[in-house]
Order: sequence, then structure tokens, then C-alpha cells
Amino acid sequence: MPLLNGASRRRLPQGRRRPGAGQRRGRQGHRAACRPFRARVARLRTQADPRAGLGSRRRRGGPARGGLGRRGHPQRRAGRGLLQLGQPPGRRPRGGTRARPRVKSALADYPPDVVARALALHRTSPVADLHADSFIAARYVGRDLTRRLRAPRGWNPLRQHCDFVRLRAGGVRYQGFGIVVPPYVPRGARWRHAVRTLAVVRETFLRGARQAALVRTPAAGRAVVAGGRLAAFLGLEGCHALDGHPERLSALRAEGLGYAGLCHFRSNDVVVSGGDRRPAYRGLGPSGPAVIELCNALGIAVDLAHTGPSSFDAALERSRAPVFVSHGNARALCDHHRNLSDAQLRALADQGGVIGIMFFPWLISRGLRRLCDDHRRVVDHIDHVASLVGPEHVALGSDFDGMIWSVRGLPDVSHLPVLTCELVRRGYPDDAVRGILGGNWLRYWASVVAAAERTEQAAAPTPPEALL
Repeated sequence: MPLLNGASRRRLPQGRRRPGAGQRRGRQGHRAACRPFRARVARLRTQADPRAGLGSRRRRGGPARGGLGRRGHPQRRAGRGLLQLGQPPGRRPRGGTRARPRVKSALADYPPDVVARALALHRTSPVADLHADSFIAARYVGRDLTRRLRAPRGWNPLRQHCDFVRLRAGGVRYQGFGIVVPPYVPRGARWRHAVRTLAVVRETFLRGARQAALVRTPAAGRAVVAGGRLAAFLGLEGCHALDGHPERLSALRAEGLGYAGLCHFRSNDVVVSGGDRRPAYRGLGPSGPAVIELCNALGIAVDLAHTGPSSFDAALERSRAPVFVSHGNARALCDHHRNLSDAQLRALADQGGVIGIMFFPWLISRGLRRLCDDHRRVVDHIDHVASLVGPEHVALGSDFDGMIWSVRGLPDVSHLPVLTCELVRRGYPDDAVRGILGGNWLRYWASVVAAAERTEQAAAPTPPEALL
């Protein structure tokens, strides 16, 4: 039977059928199967619709698309980042160039005027996340944090909530990364394990020198942020990594250590962990006073996350500088040993400390609510702390990439502006929002560094390898 163009279709042997587009082999079959989808995409790209997705992938060889999403919202289609905050329009972020699955943004649930005010406020705020464990995957799985990685859906520790590209897309200016030594590492090998993790950290920041830099003080961080890069600082998650040698803190300080957590999942010779049901002692351990005094002298903030109640109170009394909690929540809303009671929150605020609110549903709600809570429940914890001790003692400590799953509405760090929208919707003043997003942490960090400068003991930087 002749075709429309006059050519004749080749006859096939009896019993055989001509393969369809999806059955053809090789590259030609793949192109034929994708042709309808590509044609649809091409038609959409040629439409001069100002409501194309902001933040979507840029078409190669053509201008970047921008404008508003559905219903007049500029954030309906997330694409490579929620809003690519901090990037010039039309510029493709660093990292991979493959298209990513689009994730519906929770910003679409807010009125346009609230979204516009919140995004303007978010762009001008020193957004800081006090704690993320992204270097766990970089250390054990070889993840390259300088590239855009895939976000997890649900609980998937092999996927990443954070990388340098998405931190920039979410408007984060300051990021704390944890140095984690797992509890199964035997005594005597923990410091060597920490040094190897530091080598991975050093290599990552050398590779991404144009994207981020490690800083030791808030002043250095402001200079890095002014240059358009991410200011990162390190946090030791548990002083068991010191292997009983507090003097090793000076070596970590030289590498960019901003704070030191006194313990992690298990008790050590410094403090008792909150999860220890049968503690061997109360208050501070044998190395506790020396570690806290050295942290005060070196300008290292003392982190009381994971710390038991008796050690919490003892550390507050011992420290000359204000202490803080890098990632935790309010026990009044979720009764868990990792969360702080109202009395602990008051004691922390009386000393001038802050608490970073976590995004982990396990520490936000109890029971089946953990499976359905969204970012508004995170703001509920912010509300409780702010109403109890004031918003000037609240910060963000997501605990992203720490073997957790996140709440709905916050699949990764690029969606962080939804928290700003919720804070604006609940009537927080602009100054309070800027403080919660990062200003409170910078003020607290500066007070710790200033307290160290007033001490007589000076820190002599020592390479970590020299202390092996």
C-alpha cells in the first residue's frame, strides 16, 4: 500500500509484525520512543507564557525561562532548586546537567503577597543551618558535595538533603557540618577516624573552592558570604573522638572547628549521654572540666545536644562562655530525651545561648503524626521556644543527612524558604525572622569568640596529623 509521500512500505515475512517505536533497538529506538515527549516539551518551550516554572532547567542555547508558576505563584515548579536564591537569573548552577524530577513546592499553599514578602526577607537574611551530617555520605559512600545530588524520598540514607548547589539554591549563607565518629569505632582508633574524615572535608572544600570555604569566626564568615560563597564551619559530634586527649581540640580548631558536641549516642569521659539509661556517673566526667575550659579558651562553642540532664546542668555551670544546642526541639511538644525541657530552655537562654530546631519527624511529634507532619510542625516548636524565652534564642539545626527523613514540605535544603513563609504568615516581625534564620546564631557565635579573646590562654594551631 503506497504511503502519502509515494513510497512503498517494505513487506515483512508472514507471521512477523513491524516493531513499534518502543520495540526498536539501539539509539534509534530510544529516540523514537522519546519523540512524543520531546515534541511536547518543544511546544511548551515555544509558548511565550510568562508563567513558566521559575527555577526550571535552562534550555541549552536559549534564554533562561522565568516568571510565575500556576495560580500566579513564582515557585510552583521547583526544578533544580526552589528559587535558585543567590544566583543570577538564567545562570545554570554548578554540578550535574541532567534533568531532575520536579517536586511540588509548599510555597504554592500560601497567598502571593505572603510569598513575595517572605522571599524578599529570605534573600536578605544571613540564613544559617547549625548542623548537617552531609560528610557521612562523603566519607563512606564517596558523595561529591560540590555537585547537585539527588534528594531522598522518605527515608533513604543513600540520598542527600544537602550539597553546595542546593544550599545556594535554598539561600543558605552559613552551614555547620558535623564530624561524626560512629560509636562502634573502638577506643584508640577514634581520633584516627576523625583525621581521615577531616581529610575528606579538606579535599571537598579544595575541590569546591569557588562555591564554599571553611571559616573559624563570624567575621571571616561575613567576608566569605560577601564574596558570594557559602561560609561553612565544622562541629565535632561527640568528644569521644578525642580518645581522652582534650589538647587535640586545638588541632581541630585550626581546621575550622566552630563548635564541639560533648557527647553523641553514648556516654564518654566528658559527659553522660541523654540516651544512657544506666549512667556510670552524674554531672561531668573526668575529662569534662578540661574539655569545657579548653573550648572556652579556643573560641569553640560548647554544644549540649545529646547531653543528659545532670551533665547539661553541670556544663552550664562550668562554662564561662554561653553554651548552645545545635539540633534539638521542645520536650513539651514531643516527649523525647533528645529534646529540651522548659527548665533547660530557660537555663540556656539565661546564659545567652540558642537552640537549633530540628526537622526530624521523630523528634517533632509522637505516634503516627510523624508520618504526616509538615514544615508547620517545625514552626510549632519555634513558636513554643519563642513564647517561652524569646525569639532571640531560636535558630535552625536541620540535622539533614543525619540518617533521618524530613518533614513534608522540606524534602531538601533548597526548600528552606517555606519556613520563612510560615513564620511570616504567623505574624513574626522581620527582625525576629532574620534572627531565627541566622542572625541569632551569628550573635551567639561572636559572643563565644569574644569570650575567648578575653582569656589569657592562647591557642597554638597544630596539624591533626601531628597528634596521631
